Amino acid sequence: MKKVLLLVEGQTEEEFVAEVLRPDLRRVDVELVPVLLKTKPVKSGGQFRGGVSNYAAARGDTLRLLNDTSAVLVSSILDLYGLPDDFPGATERGANATEWARNVEHAWRADIGKARFHPYLSIHEFEAFAFVAPSRCTTVFSLSQAERLESIASEFGGQVESINNGPTTHPSARASAIRPGYEKPVHGALIASRGLLAHPRLGPRLRPQCRRSNRSPWSPSAQPSMPALPRSMIHSRRCGQR
Repeated sequence: MKKVLLLVEGQTEEEFVAEVLRPDLRRVDVELVPVLLKTKPVKSGGQFRGGVSNYAAARGDTLRLLNDTSAVLVSSILDLYGLPDDFPGATERGANATEWARNVEHAWRADIGKARFHPYLSIHEFEAFAFVAPSRCTTVFSLSQAERLESIASEFGGQVESINNGPTTHPSARASAIRPGYEKPVHGALIASRGLLAHPRLGPRLRPQCRRSNRSPWSPSAQPSMPALPRSMIHSRRCGQR
């Protein structure tokens, strides 16, 4: 089993990796290990966890993970829109969110300068995943609300990563408009723990509707240009592009 370390920024993302993505990758002999960002120190000597406070902290965490020589790859799942301005490449916006994310990923990797590091930035909020299978999130949305979410996803050709496109139209804003009283910290966790995470076979369904995630460094569809990954993972017929 090849170990891949993923730097994530919150508990919801940590659980999502462990419960949805990990089972999918185990079928190609890859073990995903999510690791929460460590942020501000507290007086007791512990640490607040979650969120990207500044690049120096993220850089330190990245180098710490790279010290684990048993990992064939170190990557990340961080929210592009939540990155501080001091991140490498953060000011190189590009023509769209995808190009912006690539600019930051390339600049971050260049700054770290380690062959095993291939960062990945999400161009969407976690709630975007709810648009993949809204009917499985009935602890948060009624059936009629789920149908409205499905209708929104269809407007984007089922590519839910493209939904995050404005201050009032990003996934959590749309969820709030459809479900009165929607609260991101509470209901986002419910979507994860009682909705998406309750269905471990959802991983393969996510990939065709999240094409950028499907081409991430840790995906079964990872490109052969990343030599740190085992060829059995890269060329698996069972988990190829869809």
